[in-house]
Amino acid sequence: MRIKLRIVLCIALLLMLCACAGNPAGQSGGHTEPSTNPVRQEGVRLDDVSLREFQALIEIAGDKNCENWWYNMALTAGEFSNPRKLDLHVFFYNGFKTAGVTDEEESMLYELGFPPEMDIQKNPREDMDQILQAYLGLSLEETDRVGLDKMTYVESTDAYYKYSGDFSCKEGVTVRDGYVLEDGSVCLYYTSNNEWEGEWVLTLKPSGVEDGPAYHIVSNLPA
Repeated sequence: MRIKLRIVLCIALLLMLCACAGNPAGQSGGHTEPSTNPVRQEGVRLDDVSLREFQALIEIAGDKNCENWWYNMALTAGEFSNPRKLDLHVFFYNGFKTAGVTDEEESMLYELGFPPEMDIQKNPREDMDQILQAYLGLSLEETDRVGLDKMTYVESTDAYYKYSGDFSCKEGVTVRDGYVLEDGSVCLYYTSNNEWEGEWVLTLKPSGVEDGPAYHIVSNLPA
């Protein structure tokens, strides 16, 4: 009798092992497991109205240097885990609309090796500092200065210059989901026209400033 019982137990154990092998961890017979993303577990999900408001905040829908311009440029800067690590070369890729380049500046930059066939973008240090304070809550000196080595600084004009033959922005941005965390930060899950990039999450936090942008940029990471 004991032998028969042992045989039955062995068969049951083998069946259980076979079932586990056919159903890897995390897959439960076609049912989706609850999300392990802490943001989606702990945050309060944004409603459709709020999603549309944030959509309008980060998509390009106005002229260069308008309010939502800088939020969108943060998306072009790729991956950064905190605002100090934002790539400033990419963030300020298009320069400032109000910062014209004089003939004297052009001649000087050509002598420094700028190719005449390219467009020159000018980023006055004071203007850069103001934008970073408004949108990141940091001064230029408080950043890790990522990407500044790809621009040319001219002390006499106190500006950073670069050249390019194109224009940069993140097109076709779609905010698909969003959550508000306990500290008031907002995590926006978005995609863009570049489908191969997949889904990303932009994190913003309230700036606490009444006469400026409502949110500071915190991070931009693959979702």
